[in-house]
Amino acid sequence: MGAPYFDGKDVTDFIAHWEDLTIDWTDNQRIKKVPLYCEKLIGKYLKIFETYLTGNSWDDFGTVLVTEFKEDG
Repeated sequence: MGAPYFDGKDVTDFIAHWEDLTIDWTDNQRIKKVPLYCEKLIGKYLKIFETYLTGNSWDDFGTVLVTEFKEDG
């Protein structure tokens, strides 16, 4: 309760909350922990993104999230 949780909706809100929570984390840490805060199937899906696998740019990963989930609310 109170932790960011992504269920496929309001992706920009999730990203904003995640960035606030992880402000002192490296990009790799931010990216690799995101699936733990997602609905299970979404978390598995995120792990196939090239930007997840490389884990070196939070901005690139966030852009992919917005692109993939922008129409889901």
